Amino acid sequence: MVDALGGSAAGLLLTDLSSEAWRILDAFEDDRYELRQVTLSTGDHGWAYTWPGGDALAQDWDAEEFRTRHLDAYAARCVQISVELAAGLRGGAR
Repeated sequence: MVDALGGSAAGLLLTDLSSEAWRILDAFEDDRYELRQVTLSTGDHGWAYTWPGGDALAQDWDAEEFRTRHLDAYAARCVQISVELAAGLRGGAR
């Protein structure tokens, strides 16, 4: 998600993530992203990794395109990160 004042983005709220899942996400998104609390359309709050600015794509993210073009590689990378975290080869916290 690109940080934009007054902006909004469609998405999926994941709840009840394990601490291991958070470690994998945090390692995947790395230091270029900021983990920030955001206000949801319901008025509730959630957490999102945001891109603080700079070189962002002009078009909106498309879930179906991601699924068909990138999901397999994303899942494989998350598995690799999990293995590296378990082996102590990578830090998972910022």
